[in-house]
Amino acid sequence: MIAAVQRRPLLALALLSALASIHLLTIRISPTVWQDEVQIVDYGRNFLAHDPQWSISWSPAQTPVTPLSYLGPVIQEMAYRAWPGVTGPRLLSLVGAVLAAYLLFRWLLARDHSAQTALALAAVFLLDPLFVQGYRGARVDAWVFVLVFAACILVARPSQLRAALAGALVVAAGFVWPSAIFLTPLVLIELRRRRDLWGIAAGAVVALALCAWPLLAQLQSMLSDTAGVVEGASGDRAFTDVVRYFAASVAQSPLVMVAAVAGLMIAGRRVMALGVALGAVLLVMSQMTIHVHRVVYLLPYLLPIIAAACERLFRSDRRAIAQIGLLALIAWAFILSLVLRPALAWSARDARDPKNYDRAASAMPFLQSRLVFLGAWELYYAGRQHGWRMVRADPGIGPEAYRAMLDRLDYALIPADDPAAPVSMLTGMGWRVVAQFTLPSPAPRLLAAGEPAARRYDVYTRKVFETMINR
Repeated sequence: MIAAVQRRPLLALALLSALASIHLLTIRISPTVWQDEVQIVDYGRNFLAHDPQWSISWSPAQTPVTPLSYLGPVIQEMAYRAWPGVTGPRLLSLVGAVLAAYLLFRWLLARDHSAQTALALAAVFLLDPLFVQGYRGARVDAWVFVLVFAACILVARPSQLRAALAGALVVAAGFVWPSAIFLTPLVLIELRRRRDLWGIAAGAVVALALCAWPLLAQLQSMLSDTAGVVEGASGDRAFTDVVRYFAASVAQSPLVMVAAVAGLMIAGRRVMALGVALGAVLLVMSQMTIHVHRVVYLLPYLLPIIAAACERLFRSDRRAIAQIGLLALIAWAFILSLVLRPALAWSARDARDPKNYDRAASAMPFLQSRLVFLGAWELYYAGRQHGWRMVRADPGIGPEAYRAMLDRLDYALIPADDPAAPVSMLTGMGWRVVAQFTLPSPAPRLLAAGEPAARRYDVYTRKVFETMINR
């Protein structure tokens, strides 16, 4: 098999696609619809069909948030339009994950690693629990990896044209999602000849012009919104908090980190550049909020370090150590991502069926075309299907801006068990509950002691709209 993959690298794409196809069994129900997924799709909707009246990322200026990194949200919105509901965006992210894993395989081959090592680590990457959380939840990090890995492959075989295209891809990656900044050192490491710096700079300038051109009309507001996002993501944090959040993220994929630390000691000088770049990225990351979807950007540094260590072991009398290590990495990722995760989701498949949310939305025709505060992320897709104009505050909006936002809305839909919901603010403004409904709990049945309690949702409105509900 490995010999066949060495001769025909596209076989690796087929093998990775076969692994990823297991995710299709639960793509509609795992995870439950969540914040990042909804915000990314809605950013794209706002860019393609801007409506100043509503957005689920509402700014203190009482306008929709419009970040500079628009390409990722746009392709997710296009996927939603092609296949309305949760499936379209998630399927596109899954395709991106497979392509990213395949390009990692090709990049490792370009770095003169064996097909055995490259394919094993590509599978580890595709199934790593940190990465799976993102692409299963319709995040666009996979497409950032696709573009940056492609750039690394291009510059691994130097030429001016390849370098120019690589520069363009790196810039495009930044317009897909801002976390692409964490991966730019990888491309610089691959630039082994200084003359290619001119090519990569030229490509970057051209791509910057092309990507920025559609933004000129709203560039000022986008810069302001992006600055707000950056400010919210950064700030002074205690060292102990950084360590704690980092450890909590890495705990889901500890073997990769352990193997990379061992790899640094085994591979030595061969991975010195990767080690230095990894340290720099960690330093920058420590100045931001640490969470799984940032830590996942360390994998493209950790896996090549592991690959270099494996190659050194394969050429020594410690070959078995490398083989056992790779098998352990694959087994951990496979069990968590393709066994436990689907099993937990499948145990609650009836409760997580998107048709439940669609039926709930159908029972509230009075919300159609109205401005609705969306306190329940899971109802976003159903709300769009039924014509709700949904609004939700961006983090850090402040109490005065929050009140101003609510004052212009017609309804509010809030889970009764949400402690962060603005219930006291609504009641203080004279709003009252005018409708209620319940939906089955999406909690996995395998972990529940009994039947999970249903979740109740309250619909609030101002007095002027109460008569509409009873018609």
